[in-house]
Amino acid sequence: MLLIADSGSTKCDWMLLQENEEARSFSTMGFNPYFHNEAVISNAIRQNTEMVSFAPQVTALFLYSAGCSSKDLKLVVERALRSVFPNADIYVDHDLVGAAFATWDENPAITGILGTGSNSCYFDGDIVKQANSGLGLGYILGDEGSGSYYGKILLRSYLSNNLPDEIYSILYNEHKLPKRCHRGECVYEASCKCLFGFFYENPLR
Repeated sequence: MLLIADSGSTKCDWMLLQENEEARSFSTMGFNPYFHNEAVISNAIRQNTEMVSFAPQVTALFLYSAGCSSKDLKLVVERALRSVFPNADIYVDHDLVGAAFATWDENPAITGILGTGSNSCYFDGDIVKQANSGLGLGYILGDEGSGSYYGKILLRSYLSNNLPDEIYSILYNEHKLPKRCHRGECVYEASCKCLFGFFYENPLR
């Protein structure tokens, strides 16, 4: 039984494949080893009890995740996966690699990711080369066009009282953003989830 997963920092999509069986899809929170340790990742996976019920039968697992850019970071995710899927051969790599494989049509091409973060790479069918022209710098210096990029603009405008009343009301009443930010707490804790919800329910036009 084969399990393939694509994880951003917000959500992770899983696909379970078995010969002569219809594919099954699952979803969990996303994980990024820059922010989530082994325990957080394994506990998040175990919350999807239906998927975990197949764990003993999974013999191969491929996961492509945000933040898996070094051997040490990949090991964090691999150890978490191994604690849930003990019988599987596990392969962990960067989400850019997964995106390059998924869009490969036997011609060299540029592949981009646009989600909570943003990134791009060049893939010639052999080696994935990450762009080095100022892209892929992370959510503080880069991630242009991503959810985190627009989230920072929206949150700054909210806390500075520079939003139209309608949008301000949605963020305050429906997504429970505080009117003031005490010691940055609303920036680094509650804001990420509520801003994701806002953009999901109110897509940019």
